[in-house]
Amino acid sequence: MSARDFGEPDVRELRLPLGDAVRIRQNLIEEKKRLLGPRPVVRTLFYGVRPPTTDAAVTLLASWTEPVLDEPLEAVVDAIARTLHM
Repeated sequence: MSARDFGEPDVRELRLPLGDAVRIRQNLIEEKKRLLGPRPVVRTLFYGVRPPTTDAAVTLLASWTEPVLDEPLEAVVDAIARTLHM
């Protein structure tokens, strides 16, 4: 994404069935699409999980622009992250 931070990210370390994980909830602000008009805010929820059997990481990223979707989509992505397994 080509965007800048818009506020402090919410970073949490946690344990998922797949392994140790980091959860980052962040709002990013995009560049203006037109000379006049608002700068869209992109809301993101990112998970990075490192399974104990590998040096690689599994990532999960969701993004949306409608603020009314914050709570429902966070709940959905959190539920998906808890289902990741090997």
